[in-house]
Amino acid sequence: MVTLIPKQVLQLVTLFVCLLLIFSVKASPSFSDIFIFGDSMSDTGNLASVIGDYPPAYYNNRFSNGPVAVEILGEELDLPTNASLYLVGQNAGTNYAVASAKAGGSASLDLNSQINAFLAARRFSIPKDALYVVFIGGNDVRSARDVPDGQSVETVLQNAVDSIEQNIDRLISSGAKNILVINSIDMGNLPEMFLMDLQISHKPVPGNQTTQNTRRFNDLLGKSVDDIENDRDIKIAEFDSFEFLNRVISRAKLFGFRYVREPCFFFSTLDFHPDCNFGQNADAFLFFDEKHPGSIGQALIGNALFKLVEDFDWEENKDDDDGDDDNFYILPR
Repeated sequence: MVTLIPKQVLQLVTLFVCLLLIFSVKASPSFSDIFIFGDSMSDTGNLASVIGDYPPAYYNNRFSNGPVAVEILGEELDLPTNASLYLVGQNAGTNYAVASAKAGGSASLDLNSQINAFLAARRFSIPKDALYVVFIGGNDVRSARDVPDGQSVETVLQNAVDSIEQNIDRLISSGAKNILVINSIDMGNLPEMFLMDLQISHKPVPGNQTTQNTRRFNDLLGKSVDDIENDRDIKIAEFDSFEFLNRVISRAKLFGFRYVREPCFFFSTLDFHPDCNFGQNADAFLFFDEKHPGSIGQALIGNALFKLVEDFDWEENKDDDDGDDDNFYILPR
């Protein structure tokens, strides 16, 4: 006996199968952990573990008034991003980023020390199914402002990139497969730079040289990542935070920002901008303090990071060869 299936049921079954196929392709990636290495853009409490709590204007010892971008990424992936507290001899979390850290430095808070602490805590055998985030270099770019000549600037930037490359290579040698590298935001577009210009020339002018240094650092970093990919036969996801945040600045009104050159809170004096009203109007400011985006800016970056991680082909560890920079995510033009 043959049972006839109504046409409507067949249509529903077909639709259901199609939906299954769609969601199986677009399912969010599954990682066992997220490990983070970086500076104040990502620190969730490591520096505070040694110097004490930040001023109360800051959120839970973050250099912002809310969760930082990697926390937003972690929340979307349902993974904790607690501070490791390695600077005080603990192994409490998966976030090794420390405010003020440099990529090319040799201090206990710098990138090489972060990786040393991480690898030692895991006896140099690390999970292959974790996500590894490297977001550092801005402080190296800032330090290049104080060197005397162009060649010295190049040395500072190259040393920073060399350290990032060497440490990513160490992660890969220890088992890392899924790596996200985030370049530097435009250090010449920070309120810090405009405040310095006001002090020197009594008028705000773009931080052209620092912007050029940031571009140079990012170019060197991009080439370094290419080298790692070629040498190691691995594909690394890259996020262009420089372009992303500059596009946010160019569309400030769209996101409700009235101030993109002035911070809500001045870390240098521990005072609030008059129009920030003691933090009540912080959402009108892209930057919470002189160097760090506020909670809305952090959320924009964090959600864009998740979009990149979600779309990246981790299983094959390569992008579609269609000529597009699919491993970069920036705001559409």
